[in-house]
Amino acid sequence: MGAHKSPRFQREATRGGPELGNNPSRWKGGSDVTRCSPRLASLDARTRAGSDGSPIDHSASNDAYRGSATSSRAIVAFRLRRGNRDRIAKENSGDRRRRPRSKKEEQLVCLLRGVLRSRANKKRPSEVRRLDHLSLVAARPRTRLLTVAALAAFLCHALTTAAARAAPSAHTLRFTSGEEVATLNPDLTTQLVVSYLSEMTAAYAFRLNLHNELVPELATVVPTLENGGISKDGTTITLHLRTGVRWSDGAPFSADDVAFTIAAMNNPANTIPSRVGFDQITRVDEPDKSTLIVHLKAPYGAIVPTMFASSATVAILPKHELGSQHDINNVPFNGRPIGIGPFRYAAWKRGDYIRLERNPYYWRGRPALDQIIMKLIPDRNTVLTELQTGDVDMWFPLGGSYLARVKAIPNVHVIRRPSYTINYLYFNVARPVLADPSVRRALRYALDRVAIHDKVMHGVGILQNVVVPTIDPATPKDIPLTPFDPLKANAIFDAAGWRRGADGVRAKNGTRLSLTFASSSGTPDVDTMIELIRTNWAAVGAEISVQRYQSSTLFGAYSEGGVLQTGKFDVAAVAFDVPAPFDIAGVFGCKAVPPGGTNYMRFCKADLDGTDTRYAQTYDEPSRRALLSRALHILDRSVPAIVLSEREALFGVKKSIYNFNPNAATPFDDMMHVDVR
Repeated sequence: MGAHKSPRFQREATRGGPELGNNPSRWKGGSDVTRCSPRLASLDARTRAGSDGSPIDHSASNDAYRGSATSSRAIVAFRLRRGNRDRIAKENSGDRRRRPRSKKEEQLVCLLRGVLRSRANKKRPSEVRRLDHLSLVAARPRTRLLTVAALAAFLCHALTTAAARAAPSAHTLRFTSGEEVATLNPDLTTQLVVSYLSEMTAAYAFRLNLHNELVPELATVVPTLENGGISKDGTTITLHLRTGVRWSDGAPFSADDVAFTIAAMNNPANTIPSRVGFDQITRVDEPDKSTLIVHLKAPYGAIVPTMFASSATVAILPKHELGSQHDINNVPFNGRPIGIGPFRYAAWKRGDYIRLERNPYYWRGRPALDQIIMKLIPDRNTVLTELQTGDVDMWFPLGGSYLARVKAIPNVHVIRRPSYTINYLYFNVARPVLADPSVRRALRYALDRVAIHDKVMHGVGILQNVVVPTIDPATPKDIPLTPFDPLKANAIFDAAGWRRGADGVRAKNGTRLSLTFASSSGTPDVDTMIELIRTNWAAVGAEISVQRYQSSTLFGAYSEGGVLQTGKFDVAAVAFDVPAPFDIAGVFGCKAVPPGGTNYMRFCKADLDGTDTRYAQTYDEPSRRALLSRALHILDRSVPAIVLSEREALFGVKKSIYNFNPNAATPFDDMMHVDVR
């Protein structure tokens, strides 16, 4: 199931560079090198040092590491040529008797076995068999030259790969979410994993604390009616900004950047996922470089978190980097954004990893971690294996179907938190087969969500109908869970004129009840869920076909043919992050239909829009709660989506990670003190 966020709210030395470190004793092949051949170990150690004998800083230069590996290969090849040339000539002249391995061959075999042990803890028996085969063939005189060359090549590959898989240096966190990304610019995507990275790197006026409350970040105070930051009529917002702050490239930050970002959000040339909230801004005044006054068309209750809280999708952009661009859709910045967080982007090797490093200009000071490596692994079974073998330190979000297996890993523990993320089945109501709300209601009755919760999610999460998180006190408690009732579903279909055909599939006016189901690839737990849905719906006369996409394609921009944005689906399994205060219009409003927003369901209902307008224009909390309740009841009757469950946030974390205390809405907002023992 792909995940995205509410609209408001080259591998360095083959993974060896910064992860290998400078201390040869940390390289797991070191002891075997010394045992097999002290001279080779000495030569190899010298290639890992500078001309003055000091260690090479592999994290600073890929070429330094590549030079080291090349030197090791040259040493091996030289020793093979020098030691075997005369003997090979003699053997090719006619001596074909089998003999024991020579001392040099024994050293190679010993070294190779050591590399294999350190490389994979004997997890690759095929490579051991390959080594044994090469050793046996070495007894055949005419093949010995080729065999020695093959051994040398295999050794070079093994040395390089062992270094690539070696344990990371201290103060390095390796993290994965089990998916790929399409862009690193949070202002251009709703993909949830990008928001996790942005919480650590991007520029925000506000962050969320452990209690999910707004706290100042680049702003010095959170504007309210009480402190005068919001005018009495609710149409003027004053932002007071910190001085002396610098971007991650060293350039100064000011109100110019905030004003530029507001203009970029309203620039029609930019493919922004949603302009809700920003479209209420009429003018921006800048009395000085640390003050911004924002004027609105009308009061907008969610304007403060909308304007650059980490719980929104919009981060402040650097004017000095992007101010000269016509648009921000396809600029180098999107592959390596500049921000104001404790970390900054250092590298992105697509399909492999994203590396963050300490931001030396961060105004709060130096974080405990040196770097964070996010491994891009678009398959959850592979993620599980990497966590078991120690190749990743943290997996989030962890699905319930993997919970027991992760808890069984000895050096890993699971952190459980409430969540503002909802698992949905989105209906594309613009498709004729789903335009009738009776079809959507019948499909909800036909879905056994309890079975999905028990068998796929393993009891993790909260079953509910309401489309926003129940953990928030503003969520109404009077919307009951629709029961699994196939008889009721059949009755609704019959009453609406959907008749079964000879193959059991219903049809009406020539339209078959045949649905294309879009999902993310590499998610076997979701595949299991889809098969349960297929069985449930087939029993009432609906059939589905499944299309699987990489997350970067499923959540791609409208201009890039993103599946959800362009509506190339009937039903989609989606996880959506919905932090409070809830922005109903940004998800279900008529104006939010793509490309204008993230209403991927294409749902549009006048009475919902009217209710949401009144909800948005009041700051009075009791009035907001009453209007929110009305809007949520409208959505419950209309069924633009089925809520599968409210997620419980599960983190699979190595026990060596400490000071990690995620909140429910923005789990990576507080990474200053997180470290690795």
